[in-house]
Amino acid sequence: MLNAQHNNNLVQIKDSNTKKQSRSSAVQQLNVWIKKETKAALARQAKLDQRSMGAIVEELIHHSTSHEQAELVERQSLGVVRE
Repeated sequence: MLNAQHNNNLVQIKDSNTKKQSRSSAVQQLNVWIKKETKAALARQAKLDQRSMGAIVEELIHHSTSHEQAELVERQSLGVVRE
């Protein structure tokens, strides 16, 4: 497991713009370590967009997982077409 003690190039994402959610909320926390440069870029983008870093990360994850799912469906469909 990576942490700041093992690698000084990694920082934890903490979004100070997001209000704390109650435990009963459907929102959950994702605790990840990323490169300092990546976090700085994320913070700049959040400021430019006037959005929270969490909202941007959630959008990126959603886009990535949707893309991966579409590719999987396409690969599976091609197998059926070939048969």
